[in-house]
Amino acid sequence: MPTADVAEILVMTDGVSAAVEDYGLYPTWDHLARASRTDGPDKAVRAIHALETREDPAGRRFPRYKVADDKALAHLRPAGHAIGP
Repeated sequence: MPTADVAEILVMTDGVSAAVEDYGLYPTWDHLARASRTDGPDKAVRAIHALETREDPAGRRFPRYKVADDKALAHLRPAGHAIGP
């Protein structure tokens, strides 16, 4: 894909990718991107952390080795690309 066609980039740790791949908190990558775009990446990270620490701290619903993983999410938009929600 030519870089001129790239409208947005999400860079994240595996703790954030679990929201799509393991938890279904965001049903698709597009949903996670839209949430990050409209509400900010910090809100998405907080939602994931809340699921892990408040809704399933024992890991019964989503088995895992620790209560919560590290989470970092950056949402980048190259200059010149306007994106709607």
